[in-house]
Amino acid sequence: MHFDLKPDNILLDKHMTPKIADFGLSKLFGEENTKRTISSVGTCGYWPPEYIKHQIISREFDIFSFGVIIVKIMTGHEGYNSVVEMTTRKSIKLVHESWRRRLRGTLSHMQLEVYCNQFYQENGESTVPSEISNITIDCGPSSENFPPVEPRAMPFQLLKNITNDFSRERSLGRKSSLARAFKGVFEDGKVIAVKKLRALGVLEENEMHEIVNHVKVHHQNIVQLVGYCWEKEETVVLCNERYVYASKIHRAMCFEYLPNGSLKQYISGISSGLDWGTRYAIIKGICEGLKCLHEGSKNSRIHMNLKLSNILLDENMTAKIDDFDIVRFLGKGKRSSIDDGFPCSSDRHMPPEFIQRQIISKAFDIYSLGIIVIELVTGTILGLLEMPSAMLIEKAHEEWMQRLQKTVHVTSVEGYFQQVKKCLKIGLQCVERDKTHKTHHHRYRKCAEGNRDLD
Repeated sequence: MHFDLKPDNILLDKHMTPKIADFGLSKLFGEENTKRTISSVGTCGYWPPEYIKHQIISREFDIFSFGVIIVKIMTGHEGYNSVVEMTTRKSIKLVHESWRRRLRGTLSHMQLEVYCNQFYQENGESTVPSEISNITIDCGPSSENFPPVEPRAMPFQLLKNITNDFSRERSLGRKSSLARAFKGVFEDGKVIAVKKLRALGVLEENEMHEIVNHVKVHHQNIVQLVGYCWEKEETVVLCNERYVYASKIHRAMCFEYLPNGSLKQYISGISSGLDWGTRYAIIKGICEGLKCLHEGSKNSRIHMNLKLSNILLDENMTAKIDDFDIVRFLGKGKRSSIDDGFPCSSDRHMPPEFIQRQIISKAFDIYSLGIIVIELVTGTILGLLEMPSAMLIEKAHEEWMQRLQKTVHVTSVEGYFQQVKKCLKIGLQCVERDKTHKTHHHRYRKCAEGNRDLD
């Protein structure tokens, strides 16, 4: 045992590698590991409580001294004097915030979180990214071209002009059972995505306004509605050998344009494709967007179509949730069921409770979120009700460690790797079978909570 660990006895070589010096007070312990002494050892300020009270020396003597050295490295001598009398939780929070302020000006946001993760521990587990929470990722404004504004009515003729009469060349390739998307380019160069709605039965103008009010959500991780169209056109058509007047209703919804397309095209193996920082920011963005849908208004919004192709990416690779064709609005805590013919998420994104009993709740979106997280982290598309095998998870761990060791600084590897493991763990928790709605909701909050600490 050393018995005099302190900063004066930690020497540094030319590479700043620390080396322990001065073994003058060191002792060899046998099997007893603990002794009582009547002589003074070590340096005041680095003594553990059991030595001060009872003159007991053991292996824990050096451990206590080592802890004091770590705290002084993190806080400095003056800072140590201010935090030593605080509770552990309060002192950790103070030091963490102090280092965050110091590092903020020199590191990117992702690097900042990794560095903070290296020393901030709470309840035995790192709080970053313990539940993909408490992470602030600077994704920029909702859109460079479209800051949060009220959606405006747009004439159908204008939409025809900016989409070249909804030509095939302007098709964005994204279509559903209820709409088809086109790229609209204004004369000043601004671009929007125009979703031309298919026949929806009798949809009156006031009902269109109601849909607009439900869909307009201002959040940086939700595709923003910028305009809409409901327009009745009187035409003359031939019917039973007679020309008659008929009404044709044009309906469309216009959204901000996301140039990097959908997340689906970026799912690739771990060794290539998106780096971990980008994937992690995307996961965080999806969680925050879903949290806004579920909890951001008086009535919960159940997306029910959350999948890779409905996660769009802007010029900064910020993830935004799209496609509200089948959003359902339920009161808080309610569940419901729907007919088998109702269009909904792709098969592999459907939870077992929906496939078996057509039950819809927030758990539906949580299950879909879990599938997306697992597929994005592993780079593997899962099959219907396919649970990721232990082999797939183990392989993902190994491949991410190999890639991180090749692409990031050695001091950041472990921090990023812990993020990989945590994201996979939460993804698996989201798709666990035979769990109650309450449990699913708890998983969602752990994954999506982004503004305050989780106990």
